[in-house]
Amino acid sequence: MLSKTLLLVFVLFASSINAGDIGVVGLGRTIFQPLCCYACLSSFWSLQLSCTEVQREDQDRGSDPFCHSTNTAYLSSLAYCMHVKCAADNVSSSETEQCWARVAGDGVSVGSLESNLPSIVPAVTLPYDAGSLDQTSLVNEQYYEDSQKTNQGYVLLVLWGRKGLVLIW
Repeated sequence: MLSKTLLLVFVLFASSINAGDIGVVGLGRTIFQPLCCYACLSSFWSLQLSCTEVQREDQDRGSDPFCHSTNTAYLSSLAYCMHVKCAADNVSSSETEQCWARVAGDGVSVGSLESNLPSIVPAVTLPYDAGSLDQTSLVNEQYYEDSQKTNQGYVLLVLWGRKGLVLIW
């Protein structure tokens, strides 16, 4: 589980970088902001989707980017999570929408967050150990909180490392 979490943090870190990000973390550049956006992303990103090609049992990877950008269950679950969690954190709708545009389709445009919101509140909550997503679902609260803590911890490690502490991972 730890290696899956570390891989997910690396993927999220890599997806948070784009050509407009200039600077060093802690000195003019931030990562995983807004936190609610990235906690939602990490809660759904690695789940197997119906469009994911059949994979060998020993592989431990999520879906390819094209799959994320075309899968309704993924997009609507992610949109609902971001909409609810970011509003609860008092993140502006414009900031949430900007984050959505950066991360939702893994580089492929998927329309606005609002256009991907489900028409009704999802009736299913993902189990903590879910491996796949086949319908629009609510985020598992414990998994979301763990994702938030992991992202916060990673940011602290990067900032502490920037301040000259030696980190052995």
